[in-house]
This record gives sequence, C-alpha cells and structure tokens, in this order.
Amino acid sequence: AAEEKLSIDEKSLFVISKAAEGSLRDAESLLDQAASFSKGKITYAKVLEAFGIPSEEVYLALLDALIAKDAKRTIEIFAPITAEGRDMVQFVRGLTEIFRALLVMKVAGAAAKQTPGLLDFAPETLRELELRNEKFSKEDLLSVVYSLQNLLRDVRRSVLPELQVEATLIKLAIREDLAPLSEILQKLSGAPAQSQVRPAANTVLPKSVPAPVRETAPARSVNQTVRQDQPEQAPDSNMLKPDQAATRSLTKLASQEESVELNEVERVWAEVLERVKTQKMSCGMFLSEAAPVEVEGNLIVLGLPTELKFHKESLEKTDNKKLVEEAFQAVLASKVRVSFVITTPDKAVFNKPALSAQTEKMPDIVESALKIFDGRIITKK
Repeated sequence: AAEEKLSIDEKSLFVISKAAEGSLRDAESLLDQAASFSKGKITYAKVLEAFGIPSEEVYLALLDALIAKDAKRTIEIFAPITAEGRDMVQFVRGLTEIFRALLVMKVAGAAAKQTPGLLDFAPETLRELELRNEKFSKEDLLSVVYSLQNLLRDVRRSVLPELQVEATLIKLAIREDLAPLSEILQKLSGAPAQSQVRPAANTVLPKSVPAPVRETAPARSVNQTVRQDQPEQAPDSNMLKPDQAATRSLTKLASQEESVELNEVERVWAEVLERVKTQKMSCGMFLSEAAPVEVEGNLIVLGLPTELKFHKESLEKTDNKKLVEEAFQAVLASKVRVSFVITTPDKAVFNKPALSAQTEKMPDIVESALKIFDGRIITKK
C-alpha cells in the first residue's frame, strides 16, 4: 500500500488479510479491488462494502439476539444484510469465526489472547466477545459451530442461500441449552436411587414375599432393565456386570428388523435425499432420479427409469447403498434394507405412436423441440 501510495487504515488492512485466507497474491488483488472501489482513501466502511462483508458491530448485535433467544430481533438484524445484497458465504464465514473465537476463549481461557494468531480479531472486538462468552457453555458453542459449518457448505451450492441462512439463524435463536455431558451422567447415575420409593422406617416387608413389579412403569432404570432381561439370557448371564447386560439388551433390540409402510417411506423421501446429498453429492444426484415403488417388510424397493441403468449400478455399489440405508434408518428410526430396480415405463405414455398423437395438440415450439432433441413427453402421477 505504501509503495502504491494508497491511503488505508490498519483495520481495513486487517479485513483484507483475513479475506485473503493466507494467500499474498489474493491479498494484493483484494487491495487493488478496494482501491478501485474507494476512489481515493480506503476506509473500513468502503472495504466492507466492496467485499460484501457485514461489520463486526452487526455480528455482535446478532450475537446478542441469539443469546437472548430472540428470533424476531435476529430476523430484524439479518433483513438489511439480505436487502443490501451481501455475500452469504462471507456472512456465514464471519459468523462462524465469531463463534469459533468464543469456543477457543472458553476452552483456552486467558491463554487464547496471549497466543499469536489464535484469535484474528482486533483487541476491542475481543473485549466485546469476552463479555458475551459467559452466556454460552462449551457444548452450546460446539453445536453452533457445527451447525454453521454445515450451513456454509450448503450455502455455497444453494439457489436460495438467504433462505437457508435465515432458517438456520431462527433455529439457533430458539435452540435449547445443552447440558454438559458430565452433568447428564451425574443425573443418570443418581436417577435410580432418587426414583426408588423407600418404605417408611416402621414398615417391614415379609422376606418370603417379593416386592411388586410394575409392568408399565413410566421410566425404568438400567438395573431394572437388566433384571428383567436376564431370564432370557444364557445361564451365566447373571455374572455380567449391569452395564454389560444392558449393552447386550440394547444390541438385541437394535438387531430386530421392523417392517415399514410405503406411505412412511414416501413421507420421509425428501429428507433422505437431503441427508444423502449432504454426505455424498454424487450419490444424492443419482438417488434423486429414483422413487420408492414398493416396500416388503423392512426392504425398501427404489425404482429408476430404463435409461438410467448407470445410476442404478452406481447406487448398488456397497458404499453408496450403505449410505442410503443409513439415511433411511436415521429418519425412520428402524433398521431397513434398500434394493434398486429398473421400472418399465407405461406404454400408453412412452410409446412413440401415442406420443405423436399427443404432440398434435402441442404448440409448434414444443413439437420442434421434441424432434430436435429426440425427446418424449412424460406424465408423472
């Protein structure tokens, strides 16, 4: 900047350096872009406007709204960002950096600011983040960071990125606080003792009469589950520790195959597609050409048109098939298998003689397109 005799403040150079993500060539290009946009003195406001990046003040206001779990205020802050045509990728990346800084400060404490390059924020911004850091637990911050990472990936290939960002912000604003794992384990370990009903001090139960067992209790402890499952196990199962017996019981339940209905599969089909696309885009694209055609017990049959045999072969590869099955199991909460078949088209719809009869009523431009691209008209029920 000095060699080119550009007037620019340190805060603007800081923004350019962060946007370059470690590339000196990109940093020089961004500096030239900022200079052309500013037409004179390069200011912090001009740099933000040139790169489509919201100011840190906007992020802090948004952070306050999320802390207060005020969805209405969150949307009010986000609305001008979309109206100004800000880059959603840059916006989400900036918000992710804010929460990443909060997480680092929560984990590393005072050492976070003393380690060079660990927190890429101005000192005044770090002070503001410190004031807000106590409002979050480590579990909350981890959850938010993962949500924003997924959002950043989705926004890059979304047709409506603003809608995805808005939906995620609302989700974060109405989130439930996550308790630390140690606290959950402590509550679970103390639950059986607290839930047991102790008899009065002057009450004596006959030794020959076993204590009554409720068949439909609202909640069962791990120990109770083990005692009821033991008669079905091998004779030496009573030598198992409670946690081992409970694990065996859960494994047995997980191995059971439950039947599903076709209407259930159709209801969750869109969610399954989204899950597969998130994990592996190519597999998701192939799967989007398929459709549920039949369900037999726990076997879901997915059909593809005759001309998409390559899609079927790709989906039948072990890793792709496993990915689809895992997606179904996640949304249906049931162990299922999938199979792919080639469906035979309806002759009344796909035969060329019937096609020519249909095209007589079509506009000339449609008929011409059909001839040029050797196309066909299909109807989807």
